Amino acid sequence: MNISSRSRSERLQSLLLAAVLAVVSFAPMACAKKPVIAEPPPSATPEAVSFRFPQPLAVATPAGDPTTAQEHIQCGLFYFEHCRYEEAAGEFSSARSRIRDPRNALSRDCLVSEAVCYLLADNKPAFMGAVNALRATYTHYELMAIEHQNLRLKALTEICNAFGQIGYK
Repeated sequence: MNISSRSRSERLQSLLLAAVLAVVSFAPMACAKKPVIAEPPPSATPEAVSFRFPQPLAVATPAGDPTTAQEHIQCGLFYFEHCRYEEAAGEFSSARSRIRDPRNALSRDCLVSEAVCYLLADNKPAFMGAVNALRATYTHYELMAIEHQNLRLKALTEICNAFGQIGYK
């Protein structure tokens, strides 16, 4: 392994860590109304990266089908905690569809979480779609102003660009 490929690998690892931390920083937004009954993680672990919180999250899940953005976020966090990343991404997407303004900070956080879930599930096309949808919520000038300050957006964009360079669409 030459130096450039090793540094590229280290760079992608650090970007992946930054993306995972983006979801972790989003986790406290959910409000718990009742404790979650912990289910054992699925027996078949995904071939993608597995991420576990140091301590279980205390996230309530709704008794019935989720109807509000908050309930979808709670379900998404529950699925994320149990390494069910595709389902978590779907819940974050459903939460985002319940928010009227796509430029709302919560809507953007849902897109960040959705992108990270797709990345962990190794669904590169869906990941790239979520990142591009996130970038579309900003104007060109907003992106120029904040992309270097918002490390989550920068990390996700760089991973997306790297996938694009190696042929993923």
